Amino acid sequence: NLSPFQFDEHFFIPSWRPTVYGFYSRFHIERVERYKTHLSLPLAPHRRSVYVFFYLKTGRAIRTKGLSRYEIKAGQFFFLPSQQITSVECISEDATGFYCHFQPEIFLKHPLKVEIDKEFPFFQLRAEPVVTVNEFERIEQLMDILEQEYCLSLPERFDLVPLYLTALLSEVKHLTLTSEQANQSASSNITQRYKNALSEFIYKKKTVAEFAEYLAISPN
Repeated sequence: NLSPFQFDEHFFIPSWRPTVYGFYSRFHIERVERYKTHLSLPLAPHRRSVYVFFYLKTGRAIRTKGLSRYEIKAGQFFFLPSQQITSVECISEDATGFYCHFQPEIFLKHPLKVEIDKEFPFFQLRAEPVVTVNEFERIEQLMDILEQEYCLSLPERFDLVPLYLTALLSEVKHLTLTSEQANQSASSNITQRYKNALSEFIYKKKTVAEFAEYLAISPN
């Protein structure tokens, strides 16, 4: 379960490290084109102590979540919750975009008090990690703003980071709602919710009836 600094020591070539500012362990955003050539690819399976997203503007990459392998293409995000086993097989030479990691605590300590897993389902343990967005301009503008705030590294402005990050994730959720989530049938949606509940309450709920009550559906 690697912290951001431990990840850097394990997977970047010894002569290079990301630019570290005052709140690096809580929030960090970096251009894919800047760091990709410094990674010791392929990365072995590992766990992270932070939440991660990876966005490609151009190019392609191959990453894993658990035992599943995914190809990420231009216009797609890859979302990863903390504690999830992952690896990176390759990132193409023409890849551009953003990498970001953050601690969920930055939202809970903020007046917004956003619960990441509930508000943004693509971060859930069993969720499909690859998300395609229909529009890019607004999303990329928000990532540009987050990069600017990170580079400013002003403690008195850090409260703006959760705001911009919430806006970014909300835009992603909105722009993928009709194309992906709305196409799910009612039964597949219930199945996914049940899987999520199993992951969360496996040691607390013992019977089908208990899970059915939690999901507000009949045991059948």
